[in-house]
Amino acid sequence: MNKKGFTLIELVGTILILSLVVLIAIPAISRSLNNGVNNVDEQLKRNIELAAENWASDNKNQLPTTQNGTKTVSTATLKAAGYLNGNIIKPSANQIIQNSCVTIKKTNETNAAKSAYKYTFKESC
Repeated sequence: MNKKGFTLIELVGTILILSLVVLIAIPAISRSLNNGVNNVDEQLKRNIELAAENWASDNKNQLPTTQNGTKTVSTATLKAAGYLNGNIIKPSANQIIQNSCVTIKKTNETNAAKSAYKYTFKESC
């Protein structure tokens, strides 16, 4: 006798194996997506800090001159000067960041290879 098709045991076994694969794969995929979004958030912050560094190189007379002195530059100023374009959208929250800024702090670095200023992005100022 020539049987065609699968038995009930074979179908249940296949469904069980596929379910286990899905149970293992979904948390790993979810974790990878979350890490990716966090990396994009960090890169956005770094890009805004780089825009502030470019602004600082063009506006050296506005930078702090005393040790640990600070200067705050708003992202609105960076936009108006052409260092940033468009709205700043935080990828993890998918919302526009308003009233953000970069704090520029004079450090005590004496090494010529390192910057004498530290740039720190703040979401709200």
